[in-house]
Amino acid sequence: MKKNFISIIIYIASSIPFLSGCSSSAKSEENDDNRVENANEDLFKAQVDADSIKQKANRDEEWIAFRDKSDEKVKKNEELIEQLIKERRELGKKMDDNYHNKIEVLNIKNRKVKSIMDSFKQDEENWEAFKHEVDQEILEIDRSLKDITARNKK
Repeated sequence: MKKNFISIIIYIASSIPFLSGCSSSAKSEENDDNRVENANEDLFKAQVDADSIKQKANRDEEWIAFRDKSDEKVKKNEELIEQLIKERRELGKKMDDNYHNKIEVLNIKNRKVKSIMDSFKQDEENWEAFKHEVDQEILEIDRSLKDITARNKK
């Protein structure tokens, strides 16, 4: 019986490291799973951040291109308005009130577009509406200037 008792104690003593090793391995595996999950979350966040940065860069590029194009049109309109006024003065033609008012209105609208462009803060919510409004204003000014120029040549 003593032999059996000693055998059982030896058997239990030799099993303890084995059993504790299994639970340690399970905990290690659980920690590894948590690390992998955290790494996947970090990777996803990094991808979202990268996409966000890329979208902002695209919006910035689009804004710069739009601003440059619009500034060029506004400047061209300013020059044309000045030219119309100068031509009338050089030819000694008196500007009638209607012609003068049309030129002045176009000049004011052109300055308004320039002011709107200068004060615009990039904002995703109103970018499309802003772009449409500015394009329409510039188009209206261009049409009116062409109309006045065509009438002037007659």
